[in-house]
Amino acid sequence: MTTIEIKTFDLSVEKLSVYANNARRHPESQIQSLMSAIQEFGFTQPIVVNDQYTILAGHARFEAAKRIGLNQLPCRVVSGLTEAKQKAYIIADNKITEESSWDYDILLHEINSIHELDFNDDLNRLFNFSDHPSYDLNKEADYKPITNPTQGTGLNVTDAMVEQKQQKLTNQFAGKSDQQLVEITCPHCDESFTVNQNTLS
Repeated sequence: MTTIEIKTFDLSVEKLSVYANNARRHPESQIQSLMSAIQEFGFTQPIVVNDQYTILAGHARFEAAKRIGLNQLPCRVVSGLTEAKQKAYIIADNKITEESSWDYDILLHEINSIHELDFNDDLNRLFNFSDHPSYDLNKEADYKPITNPTQGTGLNVTDAMVEQKQQKLTNQFAGKSDQQLVEITCPHCDESFTVNQNTLS
């Protein structure tokens, strides 16, 4: 069994080459976002290459770095993988990222906590989750709770229950004058929604 060795070096961009049959496509918008991210946060994630310095993972970061004009990049050099395993690694590395998902409750909190940061358009685009129907984090929510007890007919909702829910809703906004987006619970159906508190006035 061949021993796999991994070493980390700073390598010249000129020494690196892309894998010609890389099946992953990187749109221009992604490259632009990566360029902005690298300029904002630095080149934080090494590129993975084989012992011939062919890129196994990090093609998009490599392209973004070249356009910025970086001369050297941190690289993890992997030795001991057969040609077949190198191909398998490239596919697996790209495919595994597709299996993750977001916890939108945590995400909402995190995005609200960084609203004062001033990024360019390419980075701001990364914080746009308007494709998720319940968590439109960049537009005013069009949901406005109606606190009419008759809405709860058939759900055994009493006036006292509605009043209690209304008080809970009010408390959720207490001390959050700087936070536009807040998750609330409907007093009738007990469903949770993310709303802009300006729409509740």
